[in-house]
Amino acid sequence: MILEYIAKKNKLSKSDIAKDLDISESMVTLLFQGKRNPSIKLIKRIKNTYNISLNKIMEDLWTVII
Repeated sequence: MILEYIAKKNKLSKSDIAKDLDISESMVTLLFQGKRNPSIKLIKRIKNTYNISLNKIMEDLWTVII
C-alpha cells in the first residue's frame, strides 16, 4: 500500500505513521498487510499529511482490491 512507500521513502516507522495520521499502530500494520482499507477520512488525512495525490492513493487501493 501507499503507506509502505511513504514509510520507506521518508524513513518512517509504523509508529511515526500512526502518530502522523492519528491512528493506532495496529491499524497501520493492518493497512500495510492489506487486511484493511482506509476510510475516506483516512485517505484525506494521508493525502494532506504526506502531500500525495488522490489519484495515486486511489490507483494504489484499486490494485490492492483487484
